[in-house]
Amino acid sequence: MYKTINLFRFISLTSLFLFSSHFLNAQTSKWKRIGPDSSFSEVIYGTEGQLLPSINPGGRVGSANWVDANNNLWLYGGYFNLGTYGFLGDLWKYDIDSAEWEWVNGYMSLNERGNYGVKGSPSDTAQPPGRSSAASWADSQGNLWMFGGGGQIVTCFSDLWKYTISTNQWTWVNGSSVTNSRGIYGKKGVASSTNNPGGRSAPAAWTDTTGTFWLFGGYGYDFYGNEGDLNDLWKYVSNTNEWTWVSGDSVIGSVGSYGTLGNPLATNAPPARSGSTNWVDKTGKLWMFGGNNEGNVYNDLWKYDVTANEWTWMNGSDTGQAAIYGTPGTPAAANTPGARQFAQGWMDENGDFFVFGGEGYAASGAGVIGMLNDFWKYSVDSNQWAWLGGATITYPANEKNWPPAENDAVCWTDTNGVFWMYGGAISAELVNSLWRYGSDSAASVTATVNPVNPTSLTVYPNPSAGQFTVNLPEAAQVTIYSTLGDLIVTENLPKGKQPLNLINKPAGVYYLKANSSNGQQAVKLVVE
Repeated sequence: MYKTINLFRFISLTSLFLFSSHFLNAQTSKWKRIGPDSSFSEVIYGTEGQLLPSINPGGRVGSANWVDANNNLWLYGGYFNLGTYGFLGDLWKYDIDSAEWEWVNGYMSLNERGNYGVKGSPSDTAQPPGRSSAASWADSQGNLWMFGGGGQIVTCFSDLWKYTISTNQWTWVNGSSVTNSRGIYGKKGVASSTNNPGGRSAPAAWTDTTGTFWLFGGYGYDFYGNEGDLNDLWKYVSNTNEWTWVSGDSVIGSVGSYGTLGNPLATNAPPARSGSTNWVDKTGKLWMFGGNNEGNVYNDLWKYDVTANEWTWMNGSDTGQAAIYGTPGTPAAANTPGARQFAQGWMDENGDFFVFGGEGYAASGAGVIGMLNDFWKYSVDSNQWAWLGGATITYPANEKNWPPAENDAVCWTDTNGVFWMYGGAISAELVNSLWRYGSDSAASVTATVNPVNPTSLTVYPNPSAGQFTVNLPEAAQVTIYSTLGDLIVTENLPKGKQPLNLINKPAGVYYLKANSSNGQQAVKLVVE
């Protein structure tokens, strides 16, 4: 039986709206709700391919997500209530500049079985079945990829799909069209055209710096066809269309091996789980936080070195625990988010990780597992967490300028480094609110480096150690922001070449905007 407790735990939870003092610092102003905010909202499809302000995907959880090269946000499917609960098979695009949704293709009804067509052949009629909690990746050519997921309560998929934006076509690329298929593991470390991960939902998924797709665990089917949580790690190379079983076990329920905190070993492996939060750091290493195994939630943080093929238990507990919030905004070795599943996460341009909400434990003694709206930042360099805001209890009262306690929302980080979050579950309600973390200034910057038009603003050298030269075609007000919208510099400068010093600023990405009588230009600055 497909494990509904992992994906849809919110259906059976009792709504407990408790009040607690909680920290809302300067980070609060960087959260902004965009568009409607309603529970159990219906999907408004409009006409396929049409952008309109009134169109929206409705309340849903567990959608696949992507960001394309033009900074559009994409989502596919998810779990939804249309009088009865079910799985969607619709594809949507959100245009950040116009703040409008577009229904691109797919079904307007629940639990559709899809049309596989011919494996490897794109088609106008090919369409994945409706599903939730699939793995998703984007390749260097701008194609959108999706593997597995759950559908119709008792179904797990093991199919791999590719969507080509330019042709508006789906291609069934790999895997089985038969649901609940067992894993075909082959030999560990050896790629094969016959290998395929078993059907599963809510795995962790990454794209490394070489463009290789990675997949870990999830709830699904092992080598023997048994159903449960998995800890197998797979990689997929699109050029060869081959899967490789890289590490972990080929059977469900593995307890893994933590080893020693902070020490990589070839024998280390995270325990089996689904619903974790994951990132890829600047060096291409894969990171994973939390998740769920048979009702037990985790708050362990893991790092996987792709080159060395080694896992490292980096932070958190090997048993799961309540949160230790510490001093607001201050990182500390003792701080830790509470164990949780289906939290929202992203990485900023400076390489720090962020976690918001999910379903799990708040502070010790603050109640049983429940919905959270606490907000955390993890520094890779210091290996420390800092609590940035939100409540220290489960089911807190809603705040005007702060997202509600929720889990399993759709999340993106756009090409300007701004984080977006749509939908999710608030207790027993599915919502359609869209939130953004980052200022209006940061979100609106077009990230172009060194425009070639001679009448345009130019900055060089870029990247640099912090010492830039700005060449202005005319006098302008120059303003510099961090990726999170913090104002760094504002100054009126004359036409011509001017020095710009960010030598004392942390390495990372900044945005320069120049406002003149002829309009606005923008450049992305990289401090190494």
